[in-house]
Amino acid sequence: PNGQKDEERLNFKMKFYADFLVYLDKLLKDGFEIIICGDVNTAHKEIDLTHPKVNANTSGFLPIERAWIDDLLKLGFIDTFR
Repeated sequence: PNGQKDEERLNFKMKFYADFLVYLDKLLKDGFEIIICGDVNTAHKEIDLTHPKVNANTSGFLPIERAWIDDLLKLGFIDTFR
């Protein structure tokens, strides 16, 4: 989901992210092999944006959103773009 500039929408996005992590963790524990494809509407690192400093407080690059990608990688997923 796109967090946009609205706090309610950002909360929706973060709930989706949290629920998705729980779902992925369960699938992994059940032995499934998973590939995630698509746009999660969040830039993970400064290298992912042309102007990271300008976007530091913008949805799509907020620390809470970026931390979710860290959590996703901690589950064992690999960012194949890198």
